[in-house]
Amino acid sequence: MYRLVALDVDGTLVDSKGVITPTVRQALEETIDNGVEVVIISGRNAEGVSLIINQIGRDLWYVSSGGAMTGRLGTNEIIRQAFIDQATMRTIIELAREAGAGIFVELPRKLYWEGDERYLTWLTSIEGVNICKMEDILQDIHSEPLKMTLVMEREPLLDLEKKINELQLDLHITYSSPVYMEITPAGVNKGVAVQHMASYLNIPMSQVMAVGDGENDIPMIKVAGLGVAMGNAPQVVKDAADLVVPTNDEDGLVKALQLANGKAVQWKG
Repeated sequence: MYRLVALDVDGTLVDSKGVITPTVRQALEETIDNGVEVVIISGRNAEGVSLIINQIGRDLWYVSSGGAMTGRLGTNEIIRQAFIDQATMRTIIELAREAGAGIFVELPRKLYWEGDERYLTWLTSIEGVNICKMEDILQDIHSEPLKMTLVMEREPLLDLEKKINELQLDLHITYSSPVYMEITPAGVNKGVAVQHMASYLNIPMSQVMAVGDGENDIPMIKVAGLGVAMGNAPQVVKDAADLVVPTNDEDGLVKALQLANGKAVQWKG
């Protein structure tokens, strides 16, 4: 039995329609009732994560913005935050504009967008989150962001990543999907966040399970005592995992939660 389970949201906790299925919900409630600490860990900002936790109906720890913020919803407790400085934000936005990328800028409770709205049609995972559409983010945002996400077709997005890397900025870059490049401060990722959460709760990493489906989940999958990839994950994520369960549309998370609860589990892999 594991004492802490870190769960990605999109592609893991929810199915391809963005829904927590009844079967997954039941397994999740059983896990929580058994005394396992469940941490929701997502690239979404705190507002987006709170929508999921409210659906679950339990007071849970969460990690939002790809590891940049850690807190607990019910008590409004924040134990960790990391921000991108404004000068770096400006540089990234200028490069993204030149490349024609869509730009998300994440604050804890606000999500701002600048760019071609056709890219927003790719966004199916955060229904209900208020997206503030801006003509000029640089004129409207005066706070340091937790995370930035650049959105465009894969090949030009990789070219844009190369240009950003050439500047040797103090950043961590990863992908939540082939067309979503997530940018956080250096040293900020889901793996570091899970380690920090486990230390805060005095739980050894050997008793931590992490479940995800995206490239941005690889750091936590690697550091966990048991790293689990969803069947819908890219091969690079599966290769990093100790175990691969069925897809999110097959309630694969249930299998992982059963293992977390110490149950013997069988399925056709």
